Amino acid sequence: MKQIIQAVIIFFLSICVHKEVQAQFVPISAKELYPSAESMAKATFASDAYLVNVLFSAIEYNGFKINFDLATGKATGWLYRFYSPILDSSYYLLAANVIILGPQIIPPPAGTTIPNAPVQGLLSFDEPWVDSPVALQGALNGGAQTFIQTHSDAEVQLVFSIENPIDQPLIPKGKYWIFTLHSAGSNESLTCAINAETGVSYQCGVLNSIDAQPDERYFIVGNLYPNPVSLTSVYNLTVPIQLTATTKVLVNVYNQLGMVVYTIGSAQLTPGLHTMVVPRDAIKQPGVYFVSVVTEKTKTIKRYITYR
Repeated sequence: MKQIIQAVIIFFLSICVHKEVQAQFVPISAKELYPSAESMAKATFASDAYLVNVLFSAIEYNGFKINFDLATGKATGWLYRFYSPILDSSYYLLAANVIILGPQIIPPPAGTTIPNAPVQGLLSFDEPWVDSPVALQGALNGGAQTFIQTHSDAEVQLVFSIENPIDQPLIPKGKYWIFTLHSAGSNESLTCAINAETGVSYQCGVLNSIDAQPDERYFIVGNLYPNPVSLTSVYNLTVPIQLTATTKVLVNVYNQLGMVVYTIGSAQLTPGLHTMVVPRDAIKQPGVYFVSVVTEKTKTIKRYITYR
């Protein structure tokens, strides 16, 4: 995800610096510039390209603020991801509406690395979409309102849309808006999946920030390795954990929908260094995963990336 944010920063700076203007961004819905982005994707990438994800990521750089309004579902910048079945490849376009300059749509700069999240199915813009009143209210009812009330500095940090093509035990078939609110002061985040049609929230929960270290009085989680890793690798994922006291330890691996894809059962471990292992064949799809390590006293989450 850091690579995505980097790409967005470079994109907006290229607009502001290259055009030699002090740009101001007009909040827009993800749908507003989609037709132009789709035409560009089909013309420059592949004629069979179709939309699979739309993403917003909050950044602030040199006085420029890219943000998302939970009340309206509008943002000052969006990242579109298109997919071509013929090429079996993805293509990204960055879009914003800039005062004076008007709509701006360009691909990320050459050399920018963006994690290849699994294709979730055709993301059509038929109503209701992720910025529908029902979905926005569902986000607030699902925990966002409470999080905002209890965290005065809370802001929407990440939003992305997916189409879940099949019914699953935890998240039914449908169009979803996955969003994350973050509080810098408490270092906590709230992540939820909201069904665009029903407004029902799934997998909502407050977590410690991704990659934040737990309280070192109790345990330290080292760097995951190998990470990132190819799905064809012969190596298992290793999770090193240093304990300062005897405690139960539970390790879960979550996908981007918040579903558990692998679990290392709760075990009573003694002080010292322990190595938890996730088998290489436990993760079958490329994308971004989250490894949660929970003890009786504290918890942390590490990001894990796989690719083909």
